[in-house]
Amino acid sequence: MRNLRATYSLTGLWLITVCAVLAGADSAVTQRLAAGWKPTHSAAAQAYLDAYYRDRADAPLDPARVVTQPSGLGHRDIHTIINDRTLGERFFEIHADLMHPTRSVYIDPIFGAFTGQSAIRAWLVPTMSQIKGVAFDAVRPAEFFDDGEGGTSVDEWQVHSLIDGEWVPSIRGVSVRRYRDGWIEYAADHFDSTPARMASTGGTPLPPWPRVATQPWTGEPPRMSAAARAYVESRRKTWDRFEVGSPERDVMQPSGLSNAELHGLLFDPESGSDVRLIADLMHPTESEYHDPIFASLKGQRAIRAWYIDIMTKTGNIVFESLSPPLFNGATSFQEFRQMAVLPDGERLFMVRGASVRRYADGFIVYAQDYFDTAPLSDPGIQAASAAAGSTLTLQDVLRYRPELAAPADQPTPR
Repeated sequence: MRNLRATYSLTGLWLITVCAVLAGADSAVTQRLAAGWKPTHSAAAQAYLDAYYRDRADAPLDPARVVTQPSGLGHRDIHTIINDRTLGERFFEIHADLMHPTRSVYIDPIFGAFTGQSAIRAWLVPTMSQIKGVAFDAVRPAEFFDDGEGGTSVDEWQVHSLIDGEWVPSIRGVSVRRYRDGWIEYAADHFDSTPARMASTGGTPLPPWPRVATQPWTGEPPRMSAAARAYVESRRKTWDRFEVGSPERDVMQPSGLSNAELHGLLFDPESGSDVRLIADLMHPTESEYHDPIFASLKGQRAIRAWYIDIMTKTGNIVFESLSPPLFNGATSFQEFRQMAVLPDGERLFMVRGASVRRYADGFIVYAQDYFDTAPLSDPGIQAASAAAGSTLTLQDVLRYRPELAAPADQPTPR
């Protein structure tokens, strides 16, 4: 993918302004958090917090603290605790307390991967407790999944900053947590770090995008039902009959497939990567698709046009699963890595991310892909993308994001 760094230049300049006016916003942020992030704790979760405060209320945050006893809580109780932002800076110490002493991993798009409670705490407590003047607001209610070994939670969120009395949205992301035996064993936040990196050019620079080692998940994908296979074949027979943007191309009738069948279809290695099919499954008017580069699209026709326009220009790329595809009856979630396939067959890493899909009445009604675009500015990844056949340019992005174009009297920053 070429020339995309300039896409975020104006966003970065805007965020520099954001950072400059946040100093006086903490009181308003506290009020916003108190209104929006106070979960209802169970008796067990509240007892855990009470015990923590009896021991730690008057003590300073300790980046060297070690907790070796499991919390004794189930995954939903742990989730309410780590989503109670009214805990203030204590939130980060409590979150670290709940990470398994040796088996836990925390992956962050800016700072990279940390293994074990001590390493996670040494980063999480001193670094994250210094973030002031922003609110992390839930986009949707949390999703919970049975992953076969314990539990997994998925939280989609939006960062808001108070500017001139108004809350302005900035970074949007998703947090995944896996729970085992009273601990958090896996934590990953997926968001686009590029705006924050652009903003940091006016102050302390952030570290380069982290090279986090990834391994593809090699388990068996969910099986497609006979009904799903029949639907796929019926749709393929129509694709050559109509132009992409013609009204006849719209699919107004529901697929007739259950949510579980849609989940199986989307994660089928062949059908799940066919953008024509995925577009046909989008709800005609109520579907929405969100992408870190191209922003948001609404409705089947707009999503189809984007798929056909953009995905045919990405070259030979594949999405490899990093985790089992999870399904809870209405929502699918999976972590992935995008790989460029070179002419000799070699696969090179591009980005890692996470996908959320929601279903209703035989349609896909919500699709969100979260990933960090910072690696796309790496010369090696740009070269791999070009070698894989990508023809995407900045102009392709600006057709969907005209607000990112520089004013006529101001050159686009490089």
